[in-house]
Amino acid sequence: MKERVRIIRFILVSTLNAAITALVIWVMMGLCGVNYILSNAVAYAAALTNNFFWNKYWIFGSKGGKFIREVPLFLLAFGCAYTS
Repeated sequence: MKERVRIIRFILVSTLNAAITALVIWVMMGLCGVNYILSNAVAYAAALTNNFFWNKYWIFGSKGGKFIREVPLFLLAFGCAYTS
C-alpha cells in the first residue's frame, strides 16, 4: 500500500477517535451525569479499542491470527505511554 494512502487512513482513524472520545464524554457527563474522571477514562478506552482494530485491520492490513499476542503488547505500550 502506498504511504500516502496509509497516512490518509491514519488521519481518518485519528479523527474518528477524537469524535468517539468527545461523544462518549458528552453522553456520559451530559446525559447520564457521570463524573468527568470516569467519563474520560471510559471515552479513552473506547477510542483506544477503536484505534486498535482500525489500525490492525485497515491501516496495516494484518490478517494473521496473532490477536491473543497483540492485545497484551498493545495494552503494555498504552500503559507505558499513559503513565509516563
